[in-house]
Amino acid sequence: MGQDLESGNGDKPYSVELCGGTHVYRLGDIGLFTILSESAVASGVRRIEALTSEGARQYLSRQADLAREAAATLKTSPAELPARVAQLADERRRLERELSDAKRALGAGRSRPKAAPKAM
Repeated sequence: MGQDLESGNGDKPYSVELCGGTHVYRLGDIGLFTILSESAVASGVRRIEALTSEGARQYLSRQADLAREAAATLKTSPAELPARVAQLADERRRLERELSDAKRALGAGRSRPKAAPKAM
């Protein structure tokens, strides 16, 4: 299946069981492969849940559609989506702090809260 690069014996191939009820003669028979989740089952044993072939293609196509929809909603490109989401999260935290400060100022009897510096 591959080469053991971690032990320093990179020239020795290694094999692991890849089983989902269906066995294949070679890895290439699986086709497209996308991991959905992975977890520890026991010491040194990992459980990987994945989709293959047409199921993987359909899943990845739907994920791309969702990314495009989210990007369109936020008026950005899918490539810029993570940065835009981070920017919005930062802005929300800033606004929540300003609101909290304003509530505190009103509760203390001051008529106007201190102006917070504007974010760039």
